[in-house]
Amino acid sequence: MTGTASPTYFGMSQLIPTTAAGFIANNVAAYDLPATASATSLLTGNVATITGMIKTSATGTVTIKFASELASAIVVKAGSSLEVW
Repeated sequence: MTGTASPTYFGMSQLIPTTAAGFIANNVAAYDLPATASATSLLTGNVATITGMIKTSATGTVTIKFASELASAIVVKAGSSLEVW
């Protein structure tokens, strides 16, 4: 995730599925972390959960980023969704 320069507060937790019963949990306090993708993921039924808060110090853009563990293109399938509250 990236956003405005020098946020007053930034904190984020991520749950990324790796198997049908397992996941990787990350807690980060800076942009562009974690620096690498997980080594494995499910082929179908992935639900990654990102929870966090940003208190900005300036007007700007916030971008959610993700990466493939295979250094290949990521395909977002029809019917996928993103919720932002």
